[in-house]
Amino acid sequence: MVATLIVGFVSGAVLGGLHFAGLWYTVARLGEARHPLALLIISTALRITVLCLGLYLVTAGHAAGLLTALVGVLAARLALTRYSWSV
Repeated sequence: MVATLIVGFVSGAVLGGLHFAGLWYTVARLGEARHPLALLIISTALRITVLCLGLYLVTAGHAAGLLTALVGVLAARLALTRYSWSV
């Protein structure tokens, strides 16, 4: 049970890190993009699909694993937010 929670948290943190790093990359490229709306729509769809599919595969539908994975996603958001303020 504890291993499931740890795997859920770490997986959520990794998936959240990928999601928010992708968001950061997209926002940085919007100003120089030839078609910024298309970039925004495609990036959002891709990031959300990867995050949701990853969470589904990692947690296998278990509520406790999903909850800890979501906590991991929030932890990644907080970590990247603090990092971005220091850059």
